Amino acid sequence: MCLVRPGTYRFGVPHRLTWSDTVLPACLAVLAVVEIVAIPALAADPEPSLITTLAMTIGLVWRRAAPLPSTGVVAACFAAYPLLAPHPTESLIQALALLVAAYAIGAYAPIRPGLAGTAVVVVAGVVRSLLMDYDVGSVAVNSLWGLLAWAVGRAMHRRDRRARMAQLAVVEGERMREAGEREAVAAERRRIARELHDVVAHAVTVIVVQARGARRCIDTDPEQVRRALDAIEDMGSDAIDELRRMLALLGDPDQDGDESEVRSGPAELEALVHRVAAAGLPVTLQVTGAPTRHAASIDVSAYRVVQEALTNALRHGGGTPARVTVTYRADGIDVRVDSGNGTAGLLADAAVGAGIGGGVAGTGRGLVGLRERVRLTGGTLHVGADGHGRHTVHAVLPFDGQPS
Repeated sequence: MCLVRPGTYRFGVPHRLTWSDTVLPACLAVLAVVEIVAIPALAADPEPSLITTLAMTIGLVWRRAAPLPSTGVVAACFAAYPLLAPHPTESLIQALALLVAAYAIGAYAPIRPGLAGTAVVVVAGVVRSLLMDYDVGSVAVNSLWGLLAWAVGRAMHRRDRRARMAQLAVVEGERMREAGEREAVAAERRRIARELHDVVAHAVTVIVVQARGARRCIDTDPEQVRRALDAIEDMGSDAIDELRRMLALLGDPDQDGDESEVRSGPAELEALVHRVAAAGLPVTLQVTGAPTRHAASIDVSAYRVVQEALTNALRHGGGTPARVTVTYRADGIDVRVDSGNGTAGLLADAAVGAGIGGGVAGTGRGLVGLRERVRLTGGTLHVGADGHGRHTVHAVLPFDGQPS
């Protein structure tokens, strides 16, 4: 069922009628016949009253779809009745039909066309009253009835409009809430993807490098094989601990996933450098300045930048020595990793992840994840060559930065 809502009417634009639009006019038509039969003055000359009343009820069928033309038809018939009837007699049904038209103008037409239609109703009432020799008081009262009907219709229009606006506000609020929930879920998934990449990629890279080294010297240097197996065991244990922490966050919705539980800071950087060096990549670590109180996420981001850069240097650098420089400043942390070919590996992995390269193992998440992590701290990340065959990952992480 299609209903034309208040305020949607525009002159000349048709709207599909429904059966509900015909109920009231049909009732008025039946009552008009009853009225003509019941009132002798009307029954003596029924044709003018019956024709004009039926024309008015037919016009009321379009009171919602086209209130202005509908009101024009009703008003014209109402004013013409005294001219058609030899002995005009007042009809309650015709007066009621005119009031319905005035109400429809207020309820279903825009304000300015509605005022014009109301003026037509009032003029029709005045013309009929004058043709039927009513006194001035009766003319005024009839005009007031038309204005009152329009005012009631306008009040209903405003009430319905407020109700629709409130409903739309509820729907929009629900939509925004659902969009916020979806964004929160997507952000959490991205965070988990970054953590999984950082933990698993580093651990697996070290394990694979150590396993390859152990296989080469399994017959010639059993001690080296033992050290490699110890490093594999330590790295596997660390990776399991990290994965358990993340799974605990996924399994407990009451936890907020605070990254402060991730091991970070100078001591953890030294342990990371030691593991990478044990895996076969010479690394030096230089820490300048003293750590200050700041958000734990800054230390986590610095740790992950170093971890990802060294992982890719270990994977792609061919054993070229790497240098890690961490500078604690008053306003943030400056992290720089120089390596033989590590950032080329980062870029290659990103190309593989985007489907535009091949031949280099990687997920494609390394560079993307680093940029997103640094962006969330309000920092900047530069990845590229320095012009001397060295590749650099340089991140600036401000303490009071906002996500860019």
